Amino acid sequence: MIGISQSFFLRDINTDGATSNNDRNLDRSGSSAYGNQTNNRYELEAIREATRIASQVPDRHISINTDSQYAVDSLNTWKSNWEQNGWRTSRGEPVKNQELIRDIDRNINNLRDSGKKVTLKHISGHSNDYHNTEADRLARQAAASNGRRY
Repeated sequence: MIGISQSFFLRDINTDGATSNNDRNLDRSGSSAYGNQTNNRYELEAIREATRIASQVPDRHISINTDSQYAVDSLNTWKSNWEQNGWRTSRGEPVKNQELIRDIDRNINNLRDSGKKVTLKHISGHSNDYHNTEADRLARQAAASNGRRY
């Protein structure tokens, strides 16, 4: 599930995603998706939601903070190579979560086109950062409370 904690000034949006059965068919999360869901997918889902929130805040400088190195690398480093390679990895396999990565990239570009400066920043997880801890708590709480399989 998705956990989002906004700082006082609403320019930092802290995200986290969680699933209680990482990559297994009996996923417990807050998503309407079912099947093999991974924590990486929920990290990206949280970032996508953060881009939606960012479009509604008046701040011009937005920092989306996540403890997912995978998500940051996917969007800031690997995406351009994947695009050039037809959304294939260096092994020739289809990029996992590419629909989410494309959607987030499109949202960020739209925010930038509207005059906002958007950065995606990796922060250390479980390092006593209040907002990261709160986003993590919300994500884990949501994943644990949804025991239904959709």
